[in-house]
Amino acid sequence: METSEALEVIKLLSDAIDPETGEILANNHTFNNPKVIRALFISAKALEHSMKIENKRKLLPENAGKPWTEGEDSR
Repeated sequence: METSEALEVIKLLSDAIDPETGEILANNHTFNNPKVIRALFISAKALEHSMKIENKRKLLPENAGKPWTEGEDSR
């Protein structure tokens, strides 16, 4: 499963929607528990942040953050 797919599932569950059927979950369902909803929102934010960092990292040169070789350092 890709991160973007996992994020979509988490967002649906935090909105009390069954990701498989699209049906609204019952009021007494575990995913309607306030603590669970808060945890899902925090998880979604963390995944979004992780995806942003990964997208920025893809734009960097291949050797970004790696130490220079002796030849590069002497130049």
